[in-house]
Amino acid sequence: MAGSAACVGTGEGRFELPLENNVVIKGGSTRSIHLVTIGRWKIVDYSTGRPKKDVDAQKDLQLSLYALAVKEILELQPVRLVFHYLQNNQRQETHREAQQLDEAQKIVQQAAADIRAGAFPAKPGFVCRNCAYQPNLPGT
Repeated sequence: MAGSAACVGTGEGRFELPLENNVVIKGGSTRSIHLVTIGRWKIVDYSTGRPKKDVDAQKDLQLSLYALAVKEILELQPVRLVFHYLQNNQRQETHREAQQLDEAQKIVQQAAADIRAGAFPAKPGFVCRNCAYQPNLPGT
């Protein structure tokens, strides 16, 4: 079976993915999961936003977490991850290696640890230049 002959889910998908250290990723996406070849799947995430740069799509945390959820919850092996931009009907394909999924989990674990510790350091950037609070932040 090849192409999009089988689809295990479409529409607003909600999921909960338990990780180590009592961390649970809860999410949802407007996405579908299609069979590419026997045992290999692609995740299509429909987006109303602007297309990402390829380098950003390659490391997009959201798609990494979708791939991890499909792998762990549905026990399917995602081989392609696709952003489908609805404004211009453009598709952008990428994939994730096991190392990238591990890195996504580390990012989530670090964010959870920071939240639990109450650590929310300022990350000054372009949008800060007009912020009324900028003079009050250390390092700005």
